[in-house]
Amino acid sequence: MNKLLKFAHFSVLALLLISCGSAPKAEASIQVQDESKVERKSYFLCTKEGETSLPETAPFPLDDFEDGNYWVGVGDSWDQWGSHNLSLAAGVSTEWASSGTHSLKAIMEAAGPETSKQATWCCYSLVENDFTGFNWVEVTVCNPQDFDFELNIAIQDGVNWQWMQSENLIAKPGITTCLFDISHMPDDFKNNVYCFMIQSVNENPGGFLFFDNFRLYE
Repeated sequence: MNKLLKFAHFSVLALLLISCGSAPKAEASIQVQDESKVERKSYFLCTKEGETSLPETAPFPLDDFEDGNYWVGVGDSWDQWGSHNLSLAAGVSTEWASSGTHSLKAIMEAAGPETSKQATWCCYSLVENDFTGFNWVEVTVCNPQDFDFELNIAIQDGVNWQWMQSENLIAKPGITTCLFDISHMPDDFKNNVYCFMIQSVNENPGGFLFFDNFRLYE
């Protein structure tokens, strides 16, 4: 994350130059989603050690990619702040979806032993940027490669421009529901999220992943 720390000083200018698109209109207050109306499929669940199921609280939907794309693959635009980032692009796709008809197709270069092994896809225009009280981020991952990908969630706050990330989870070949723990991030850090990211961080052959249904849980 050293290059991310260096990037913090460039954040204000980057906001003007790099855009994920116009943010959907935010609700006046967070409204959780009725659990009975959430489409669920039986996928492999990947969580931190000791967690064996999704939280019982209703999820708050962050992005299901049904209303357009607000994400980018940072690629070589971050090279000036550190080693080359391996993400190439992020675009809405109808090739696979865990619900609805769309997901995010995240494309990356090969993460060989002499590379940064880091591919980052990010959004600066979340439907909600106050994560106060939320402890988990769920995302469903479709991995069409014959290789495990190691993923984490990273957040930059919009006050002190600091960065924190979750523990890494493994997305095996096939479909995995990843439940990332953000409970260690204090509320005064999470109450003004500027940049929200998902990252691949291990050596791998590159290619692409699909992400769908980013959700927050208390």
